[in-house]
Amino acid sequence: MPRIVEVEVTQERGRTPRPDPLRRSFEVWTQNTIYVLDSRMRCIEVLAPGSTTPKAEHPFLGSRLVGGQVQHEGSIEMSYPFPRPGSFAVFEMRKGTRRQFSRTSAVERVVVRERIVTLLGPTEPTWPDIIRDQLDDD
Repeated sequence: MPRIVEVEVTQERGRTPRPDPLRRSFEVWTQNTIYVLDSRMRCIEVLAPGSTTPKAEHPFLGSRLVGGQVQHEGSIEMSYPFPRPGSFAVFEMRKGTRRQFSRTSAVERVVVRERIVTLLGPTEPTWPDIIRDQLDDD
């Protein structure tokens, strides 16, 4: 059985954290598409595997990952907060006051990107400084 979630750890050292530290927190891979999610589970980028050029017009951009589902004979299996390999990722899209749920093709990988940052020097950033862009979007 494949791992349900893969964790990739990046260690950084520097005087200040990189901009947008909570962007690119998760990835959901299908055969033809990689959905890049921020720390709020919002789709911020869609790529083809092996490409660094984002798909600018993908309908899931801005939508929120709500989990995964697999339909069996007589039942539906749901997983959250992440889909698991073999399931379909489910995204929630809002159109005005309506909510619409759409799914991807079968998921092959789910990647969590863990960043460990060691800050050097006399200044101590606060969490609001680090996540300013995320707080401004809420």
